[in-house]
Amino acid sequence: MANYIFIKIAGGKTTAPALRTQLLEYGIAIRDCSNFVGLDDTYSR
Repeated sequence: MANYIFIKIAGGKTTAPALRTQLLEYGIAIRDCSNFVGLDDTYSR
């Protein structure tokens, strides 16, 4: 079983791919959900 936190990035200052790159520097991996049907580059989990 896995638990996920699904978020929408508000404010328009960053995107999920950019946040993913920034967090990887700290060893934190998130999933960019922009390729999910109906979602854009502001969603991640």
